Amino acid sequence: MSFINNHDPRALLEQLRARYGVRVEIAYEQRELRNIRIRFTVHASASA
Repeated sequence: MSFINNHDPRALLEQLRARYGVRVEIAYEQRELRNIRIRFTVHASASA
């Protein structure tokens, strides 16, 4: 799943990392001013 936004949602990403740990991989695909694209990959087999 990709997330596209006009600002960097750093606080949200930290909350997701804290809640899901290694089960969700978060990677920036594009990180430019007013053009942020983040890819989320769910790893169902990873332990919490």
